[in-house]
Amino acid sequence: MVVEKVRSILDRVRGRSEGDRYPPRRRPTASVPKFKIKLKSIKVKCLLVTVAVVLFCAVAMYVSFGSVASSTMEDYSRSAMLAAISPVAENLVTPILQEDQQKIKTTFLSLVNATKAKYAFILDEDADPFYIAEQDSIPASLLAANKPDKKSAGISQKSLLVDGELVWDYAVPIAKGKLGWIRIGIPASAITETVKSLALLAVVVGGLCLAFGIVITSVVAGRFSRKVLMLAGAVENLSAGESKEPIPISGDDEIGLLAEALERLRLSIQVLKRHPGGL
Repeated sequence: MVVEKVRSILDRVRGRSEGDRYPPRRRPTASVPKFKIKLKSIKVKCLLVTVAVVLFCAVAMYVSFGSVASSTMEDYSRSAMLAAISPVAENLVTPILQEDQQKIKTTFLSLVNATKAKYAFILDEDADPFYIAEQDSIPASLLAANKPDKKSAGISQKSLLVDGELVWDYAVPIAKGKLGWIRIGIPASAITETVKSLALLAVVVGGLCLAFGIVITSVVAGRFSRKVLMLAGAVENLSAGESKEPIPISGDDEIGLLAEALERLRLSIQVLKRHPGGL
């Protein structure tokens, strides 16, 4: 007892209290390392991801629509010519077999009007002229162009370009047991106009699809970037000890799960601040 009193007196003289000599034992509290997140870098990365996705969609649409447009143009030209020639060929069967020249001429005029053809005539099995409405108007190169294939009965086929004309052949009977071909020469400009209109249509549709893709990508990327920025802000506030509001992010994806974990950490830190001695 005496020793303790002496020590107490000496401590008072030296200016120290008992609490200074024997500080209370405190339980260590959890600490969060402070760090700074560069929000600008996250915005730039999100923008770069958006631009990359949009460019990828644009290239993919250009390639796909280019191939589809080219095949569609070819199919359209073939189907359009087939649809124009088929009814005329059927109407020509009877006049040809009956050798009705006037009826053949009238039918050929309707064929020219329907197909916008500059030349129309009939070849026999040996590719010799069988019927020509105006013999002087048919170029010799068009008469001799590409002998028709005998196996192509009933099939419209496009031949090579001859003197600015696209040559089409369509099989038709010219006599009992004999097969001939309706040969039509159509100016390439007529097909070019059709191709241009289809190309313009493909460009318009492709542009609309690209715009739709940009909008969808922007919306998705915008939501993602907002979540990332909110999460980054929450982590920054949490590291600075200023996080008082709940983290407004939810979802079953990775960002939502990370936000949920940060929210639990935020609540734990608040409890530790209120009760430094322990949870």
